Amino acid sequence: MIIEKDNFNKDTLELEGQPGYTYKTEREELTSNDIGSYVSYGVSVYCENIRIIYISDISSEREVVEDLVYRCNKGRLDPIHLRDVIDDILGE
Repeated sequence: MIIEKDNFNKDTLELEGQPGYTYKTEREELTSNDIGSYVSYGVSVYCENIRIIYISDISSEREVVEDLVYRCNKGRLDPIHLRDVIDDILGE
């Protein structure tokens, strides 16, 4: 994508006319037949305050998912790449 000066907003660091995505950590209480009840964390992706993607049960370690969310927001990740990023992080 070519960023032209006319459509780049320096105040918000966003491309005007392009959707901005916000990633958030979601805490969930789940149940498994094997281990019973447990707490896990997933990721929600919002576009203009509307949740457009939810990926459940990424990790039981909150810090892992919070780091993922931080990286996605900081890197302004397009949600189309989210699954690949999750696979990469869990493979580390």
